[in-house]
Amino acid sequence: MKKNNPFKILITISVVMLVVSIVSNLTSVLNPTKNFTSTEFMTQIEQCSITEVNIEPASGTYSLSGKYNEIINGKQPVEGEVVNTNACTLTEGQTVISKMFSTTVLSEEYQIKEVTSKLSEKGINYKIIPYKAPFDWFGILSTVVMVGFVGFMIFNMMKGKAPGTENKVMLIQKTNKTFNDVIGYDEEKKELSELVDFLKNPKKYNDMGASIPNGILLEGPPGTGKTLMAKAVAGEASVPFFAASGSDFEEMYVGLGASRVRGLFKEARKVAPAIIFIDEIDAIGSRDQGGPGGRGGTIDQTINSFLVEMDGFAKEEDPTKHVIVIAATNRSDKLDKALLRPGRLDRKVLIGLPEIKTRENILKFHTSKKVMGEDINYNSLARATSGMSGAQLEAVANEAAILAVRENEKCVTQDLLNESIDRVLMGPAKISNKYSEKDKKMVSYHESGHAIVGLDLEGAMEVQKITIIPRRDAGGYVSYIPSEDEERFITKKQLESRLISLLAGRASEEIFIGDITVGAFNDFEVATSIARSMVTKYGMSSLGTYQFEIGSTDNIYANKQYSDATADKIDAEINRILEVSLTKAKEILNRRKEDIHLLAETIREREVLDKEQIDYLMEHRALPIEEVVVKEDIIIESSKEKETIKEVKLDEIQRKTSDDTDMVV
Repeated sequence: MKKNNPFKILITISVVMLVVSIVSNLTSVLNPTKNFTSTEFMTQIEQCSITEVNIEPASGTYSLSGKYNEIINGKQPVEGEVVNTNACTLTEGQTVISKMFSTTVLSEEYQIKEVTSKLSEKGINYKIIPYKAPFDWFGILSTVVMVGFVGFMIFNMMKGKAPGTENKVMLIQKTNKTFNDVIGYDEEKKELSELVDFLKNPKKYNDMGASIPNGILLEGPPGTGKTLMAKAVAGEASVPFFAASGSDFEEMYVGLGASRVRGLFKEARKVAPAIIFIDEIDAIGSRDQGGPGGRGGTIDQTINSFLVEMDGFAKEEDPTKHVIVIAATNRSDKLDKALLRPGRLDRKVLIGLPEIKTRENILKFHTSKKVMGEDINYNSLARATSGMSGAQLEAVANEAAILAVRENEKCVTQDLLNESIDRVLMGPAKISNKYSEKDKKMVSYHESGHAIVGLDLEGAMEVQKITIIPRRDAGGYVSYIPSEDEERFITKKQLESRLISLLAGRASEEIFIGDITVGAFNDFEVATSIARSMVTKYGMSSLGTYQFEIGSTDNIYANKQYSDATADKIDAEINRILEVSLTKAKEILNRRKEDIHLLAETIREREVLDKEQIDYLMEHRALPIEEVVVKEDIIIESSKEKETIKEVKLDEIQRKTSDDTDMVV
């Protein structure tokens, strides 16, 4: 027999009460009651219209109600209306209708005496009803239903089964991923292959007295493949894979998150050995949860339950029934120390941004199932995508395929891949957003300033492309690519060169336009950040090697380890570094004025120049003459007319791409 749901019963009762209330209101609408003021009531008595009066005390006042006769000239009674012919004398054609009335509440004793005296004088029947406390059965029933509903909610919340918040059944996910699906990251895969061996041969380690690890933390920027790596581990070990997100355990109901944690581990232990993957573990494991005072009680219960399940009273002694947790985050500095201690997430594996060779292999992998051209230079693409994650590289390949379909191309070309890199980094080009001549001139000199300083400075990154086609919020930009061998560490000289390049746009505006614009705001934002890091973090200033900012936090004042006087010195030093960089940028631009004018004029005509074109322009002072093939006076005979066709074929200009260090206006 099916068990009735109490929640459904309460809903049914509420609906019935609502229907009763509606019917009651409809009755009052169909049988309206006339409301008399005190004056109108006395007038009706004088006119012999009142036939019956009830006087009822209510909370220190009196309310009057009853019946009265309404005389209607020439109107026949409506079906259902009561006709009273015992009223005052009627003339021909008049009808009397008996209706209900009520009066304004009377609050004074003398008013009641006056009314009863008048009623007795006119011979009108009245009666005084003894006071009786009202019984609001509807209100009482509503209260009972509400209390029952709240009690039902509380009872089920304690069991983790509040309506709408039932514990999610964590299903085993099928994964056919292996380490072969993870491009690059050879050292990381080697580290995790040991975990695979743990899961396949637990007895071997148990006989040696080695404990199987309880958890591994995968940390790294978004889009680097942490989830894919976890699936590959489960696929290599051929064990059940449970996946959840940190937000799955966050609820407003106290105890629900902890209940879900216990339920997840319970399901995993049924099919152990198994892997539990929790993405964005910082959603429940952050020590900063709950505002300035730390985590709230709900999150505390959830993370405490998680810690106990990993290594506590609930720990499984049988190594063949072991559950390993793989957690992922891009904010490992925010995690609670208790979560990272040995015995829990005690192993950290960094899944960083891919290097140039890995990026090249990732691009080849994601384009392997697409129709590609024969002249694709993957090494050039890899250099142009410095700083991109695996997810962004996949987006580049997919965007290029979409562009090929849009342009009715037979295959994905190098130009389409270059354009897709720009689209992923900077958004689609705003071709229809035309500049005025004044704005176009300003943007051309701004971007030319960036490019010329980048070409002039020793140790600066190589200029890849300059464009004045707007994308997203940028009116134009200069893109750079790293050297063939990416450097792991950035030197002080390189940072200084980057600052000079960043401020060259504003310097160029001042020198060649004679005015400045707001277009350099992004340059200033990046430059100020670099200068502040040089002073407060890297010890690359006149203030010495002392580090003024310790740790990582969203609040810049949280880890202030210096006095206000030192803060003034820091601000002054940051300002000095930026001023020196701006001065050096102006010196370079003044020395290479002819190059600036040439490049700015050319970019206004072409809108886009790649590295080869820029180098050729600087060496020969003009771009190569384009190949033009003209066929004239080709007469096409038709039955109606003759046409002359001119066919012009222009050289195709190969466009190369940029990395994420683009400088924008």
